[in-house]
Amino acid sequence: MKAWLAIATLSACALLGSRAAEAQGYGPGTYSGQPPPPPTGVIRSGFIFGGGIGLGAISFTDCDDCEVLGGLGLQFHLGGMIAPNLALMFDGATVLHPLDNGDGSTSALMSNTGMAVFRGWISPIFWLEGGLGVGYMSLGDEYGTIAETRAGFGGLLGAGLELLQTPQFTLDLQLRITASRYNYGDGVGVANTSLNVGFNFY
Repeated sequence: MKAWLAIATLSACALLGSRAAEAQGYGPGTYSGQPPPPPTGVIRSGFIFGGGIGLGAISFTDCDDCEVLGGLGLQFHLGGMIAPNLALMFDGATVLHPLDNGDGSTSALMSNTGMAVFRGWISPIFWLEGGLGVGYMSLGDEYGTIAETRAGFGGLLGAGLELLQTPQFTLDLQLRITASRYNYGDGVGVANTSLNVGFNFY
């Protein structure tokens, strides 16, 4: 009888211990929930590079009678994230205006800029950028550069709205304005405006 009583006591203690362990999350019936979903937004860190293409215009700020020249806007950038919402980059851009030489051949007037740029995100999908650098103009054809100006001091202002975001890639719509001044005589001011579709890799 004492042996049966001891066995029953041990069995009861084992059962209570098992239920206590399950209540604390150590038992076989423990359910810790689903793992967290993968991130759906962009993760901005480290190296950044990208570019853009769109519609551009060249205007001459010191010439009241000069026409605004439309063309193709091209841009690329290369740099890195220095804070979660701030990037430091080199920005190179041009607006190409095609010219008919009158003899069946064509050439292109190119208004080029190279800038050191800070880009900052003021919301998850909207950014502003600004920078300083140089600009110059060149004339070229299929055989190479025909003529070009000396470089002059310039600046850049831009804004962008990200339309598509993945963890390492974004697609945005960007408005860019650059202005440069070349030291010829009293000086010549040139401004580029472009509306681009841009892409960025992180």
